[in-house]
Amino acid sequence: MTFNTPTTKNEMYEILQQIFYYYRIRREASPDVSLNDLSLTRLSVPLVTDSQRATKAQTALRAAQAEKVLNYKKKISDEIFELDVKISTYATQKTAAENAARLSYAAAEEKAEREAIKRGIAESSAVIDRIADIQTALASELTAIDAEYDEKIATASARKSRLETDLVGADTYYSDVFSYEVAAEKDRLKAEEEKLKREIFKYNNGLDEKEQRAANSKLSTERSLELKRIDISVNAFTKDQLVEMGYYTDAINCVCAYFDTLSALTAYQQIAHDTKVAIYLDDYYSNVVYMYKTLANA
Repeated sequence: MTFNTPTTKNEMYEILQQIFYYYRIRREASPDVSLNDLSLTRLSVPLVTDSQRATKAQTALRAAQAEKVLNYKKKISDEIFELDVKISTYATQKTAAENAARLSYAAAEEKAEREAIKRGIAESSAVIDRIADIQTALASELTAIDAEYDEKIATASARKSRLETDLVGADTYYSDVFSYEVAAEKDRLKAEEEKLKREIFKYNNGLDEKEQRAANSKLSTERSLELKRIDISVNAFTKDQLVEMGYYTDAINCVCAYFDTLSALTAYQQIAHDTKVAIYLDDYYSNVVYMYKTLANA
């Protein structure tokens, strides 16, 4: 049979169909059935920069950090206020204790003087010594009062000084703490992103497998439909008769005329999955595939 050289795959199919009906005297061809490929939507991996991760971490932690600083400063300020009250109270208590001691010893001295006058010995050395002892005892008690309250005031003042230093350095301290927390949060976010990447990779691989199974099923279905379409079962000629008539020669020449326009590798990759060509070439299909595979590997 004389036929035009195909320049496209569709022309090749049309010519193969003409050759088929020419040799096998077929009825008019029924329309081709086209099956759609399964195409599933992949998930994409979100690209997050280290700067974006840091911003997200800072945003998530900033409010909590500000609350910590505020609470810390309030706690220190409250304690400083309490210490100021204590220091003031100690000073008042010290003055009251000193005044009470002076009054007590003044009363004792006055009593001693009255008794001496009453007894007529006001100028005696015994009275003078007694008054001296009272004054010495007063001085000793005043010294003890000063030491007690001065120690209390000094302890409270030292604690207040340390707290004031902590209050001044609170912002710097919590700024450092915040930096550590942000770094830890960035690491946590990165770990979550890596986990998400693995899950997306696993999901997309599952789609690849589904599409491959669908493609295999499509090839099988298309071949089955093609077999039904050309209705091979009513073929009036045997294979030997078709060989003798030149059917396979023309069909192979038609196929090669098209695939020879491609590179050997491309031709092999396409014809290896071409179910329509397989139908027209029957057993010779594997020979042609092997030929292009050999050329591709040469």
